[in-house]
Amino acid sequence: MVLCRNCPIYDICDKVRADYGLFMVDCGVDSFEKCVVYRKFLKYLKLGFSRDEAAKIAVEEDVEELFRENEEEEEEASWETW
Repeated sequence: MVLCRNCPIYDICDKVRADYGLFMVDCGVDSFEKCVVYRKFLKYLKLGFSRDEAAKIAVEEDVEELFRENEEEEEEASWETW
């Protein structure tokens, strides 16, 4: 979390995750360059989005991917119980 709290988009990341009912967690990444969300943020900045727009899109993509992965895991688990 120390890295996240020092991130230039922490405020937006934290708010968007909270909107989805998620909390910030320490993923163990040791630099911004390794953070998936931060890399997506930079990509959207280069495409011409504002800081806030780029951050929001990057976080939303990450959250949607997280939900998709959880759904897939739940589906696999349900098949295993049959």
